[in-house]
Amino acid sequence: MSCVLNNKVENVHYDASSELVSNVLVLDGSEEAYGVLKVFCQENHLVGFRASTDSVKDVLASNIYFGAILISEEAISDTINSIELSDQIHRRRPDLPIFLRRYDANNLDGIPEQYKTIFTGAYCLSNLDSLKTLVHEQIFEDFYPVELVRGIQAVSEKCISEGFNKVNVQAAKPLLVRDKLMDDFNSLISLESKWCRGYMMLQVGKVGLVKYIRANKANVMSSELDDQDSNAVISDLTNEIWGTIKREFMEYSNEIEAATNRIQVPLLINPDNRYISFGTSKPQLCFRYHVEDAAGVLDPFVIIQKLIFNLDWSPESFDLSAQTVDSFIESGELEMF
Repeated sequence: MSCVLNNKVENVHYDASSELVSNVLVLDGSEEAYGVLKVFCQENHLVGFRASTDSVKDVLASNIYFGAILISEEAISDTINSIELSDQIHRRRPDLPIFLRRYDANNLDGIPEQYKTIFTGAYCLSNLDSLKTLVHEQIFEDFYPVELVRGIQAVSEKCISEGFNKVNVQAAKPLLVRDKLMDDFNSLISLESKWCRGYMMLQVGKVGLVKYIRANKANVMSSELDDQDSNAVISDLTNEIWGTIKREFMEYSNEIEAATNRIQVPLLINPDNRYISFGTSKPQLCFRYHVEDAAGVLDPFVIIQKLIFNLDWSPESFDLSAQTVDSFIESGELEMF
């Protein structure tokens, strides 16, 4: 996998068969540091992006999902102090961990007390072990079975393709993200088995979805389109994906043991700030599906799928169900010998 530290941040499509990665935004005042961090990203399953201080606000408001931000103590521009910029980023996106690159220290000693809580940790170029530890603890701490990740993406992509008429669907590289942003339409449904408990969320922008409904490409016939039609499309799609995931990956583990006092956590939804929290700082498993009109008349739009196993996650108990194995055998992609 190649890593890019771009001067211009843009949406990138990845090979969906490669390993799980995470996007990181790198803001640094040294070209030498960018070179070192590019190699670090390549070796640690990260996709690095760089942006100017003037564009940071727009980047963080976009639909690019990140797992962390790397910023340098060294001045990034003449217009703002790096620590002050970090404070602004933290206020705007408190969900994203910020790793501070320092000249010669792997700690936050000497940073003014009012700013220390902004940073999740610190590192220096001469010893990147502390950065590797931060990446592991903050992004890749949980193990996600490859079969599960690829399987969820495959069945979800199929459901989306069948949920619209005459469209092509392209799945981007699965990501681990810390973003808690919402979109215009958001659906939420619980996922529960003996080895996991959490939620699945679908997110989609209104403009693109409405155009496809009006063009009769979303299996909804409406003479006077309103939000209920859009809600119905996302609701039906959520139920279809949820049912398929349950059937394919939780068939033999969905007999939930009786537990009258199981732990729950509050969900925080702030629509004004497009923000939703699941009561945990765990990264979310994120899939991005690019939906385009096969005829090329309508502009493409994007559906985001997120899974957060905030209540229980025991992947060692996960087994690919017999139905999934059978389906691969029937399609000829798998054979027994």
